[in-house]
Amino acid sequence: MAESDLSLQYTDFVNAISDELGWGSSYAGLAAARQAVVDDRLAEAYRLCLFPPPLAEGEAPHRWSWLKPIRTITTTAPYDTGTIEVAAGSLDKVTLTDGVWPSWAADGQIVIKGVAYDVLTRDSDTQLTLAIDAPETAAGTAYTLQRRYYTLEDDFAALEGPMTYEPGQCGFKVAVVGEGKLRELRQLRVGSGRPTHVAVTWTIPAPGSAQRARMEFYPVANAAYLLTYRCKILVNKLSSTNIYPLGGMEFGETVMAAARACAEKWRLRAPGPRWPEFMQRLAASIAADRQQGAEHLSIFNHLTEDGEAYGYASPHLVTYNGYPQP
Repeated sequence: MAESDLSLQYTDFVNAISDELGWGSSYAGLAAARQAVVDDRLAEAYRLCLFPPPLAEGEAPHRWSWLKPIRTITTTAPYDTGTIEVAAGSLDKVTLTDGVWPSWAADGQIVIKGVAYDVLTRDSDTQLTLAIDAPETAAGTAYTLQRRYYTLEDDFAALEGPMTYEPGQCGFKVAVVGEGKLRELRQLRVGSGRPTHVAVTWTIPAPGSAQRARMEFYPVANAAYLLTYRCKILVNKLSSTNIYPLGGMEFGETVMAAARACAEKWRLRAPGPRWPEFMQRLAASIAADRQQGAEHLSIFNHLTEDGEAYGYASPHLVTYNGYPQP
């Protein structure tokens, strides 16, 4: 579906900022130095909207529901096609016969005679390099390659709450734990199964590359499971290629108010009349975000033993000043 033609976008914001600064309403006609000032003000305004100040003293800053989307990940079944050999002269090399190492092999561990060895690199379709030496292993030996790590999207920031299986796959949640807990569990058992725990770790990037988050499960998956989770995400600045702000059409008005307020502040070197206009728009957006959560996610006024909220959907919502009450 196409975006509504009422939605505000990058061009609207930069033209408004240029106008607020007294440079006319055409960003495209500005010199490069002035365009840079406008872009900086828009970036400042967008950050202010994404991570807003408290509406009142002593109140916690609001965190937007749409910055915590729901996503899925599918685990990978183990690979055991063919047989392997580890030769005496190169104990960190595993050679495969009658098979092709899968593309994810460098994110895996190979189990040889009941012992798991982390894979360092996938050198070719038939050779792996291990992180440590394995014992000499005769040609024709069976093995199992299990996927240990799953690299996440560039915009991933953090997990929010547990992961869940698809209905019918499993009846329990996948608990989010620290990486140290996973190492403790791995000391107890090497095998595979339905994952019960997950941790997020971060890669060590090569120079010039960005750091990426990755998931690790315990135990490593013994089949393909579809898991659902909520996460916090990172956001890119608005630009000529990333033209729409997150939060939908209504939130665009809040971004516009912030853009004009930030431009006015830069021009006056202090907050001006545009600032209370922005705060009014911000309060309206926060109220809408809170109300949507209350009405669509039901009234939560009970806690489980592990501290999670649960509730029931009621057709008779009681509200006070527009906010649902338990």
